[in-house]
Amino acid sequence: MGFQKISAAVAGLTVSLLLSTASFAADNYPSVTEEGLEKIKDTGGTLVYAKPDVDLSVYDRVWLVDATVAFKKNWQRDQNRAQPFKVNTRDMDRIKEDLAGLFKEVFTGKLTEGGYQLATETGEDVLVVRPAIVNLDVQAPDVSSASRSYQLAESAGEMTLYVE
Repeated sequence: MGFQKISAAVAGLTVSLLLSTASFAADNYPSVTEEGLEKIKDTGGTLVYAKPDVDLSVYDRVWLVDATVAFKKNWQRDQNRAQPFKVNTRDMDRIKEDLAGLFKEVFTGKLTEGGYQLATETGEDVLVVRPAIVNLDVQAPDVSSASRSYQLAESAGEMTLYVE
């Protein structure tokens, strides 16, 4: 399995999953991180770093770990300050669970379409992929309410997808 194919799958999924892309300024991100990762792609919505000279051809299968999801700091407080229907902890848990499930469904589909075999446990020939969705900022969350309501927003929101 080539690094280019995995990079393309990750980049393609990143683009398809982003709720809204924030514009990155190329000057704000180093070409090499403190950990030695080199920037290999930097566009308006995707920033990809990779360890140089890594041979991913030794992997035959991919194990996709369930994604962790974390809201932007103080997201619930900020939502409840501005919205007539309050977001409770149960709503936040449902949003995180639904997004993690959607991520797994889409990413699994992309990997399968790309010809990758999926694994459910580690092994010497298994590349473990650990996704995390962080700084999730949903602009108009679907919250439980007793009445019918609609919320309109200019943007669905934004998030950062981190894949290890």
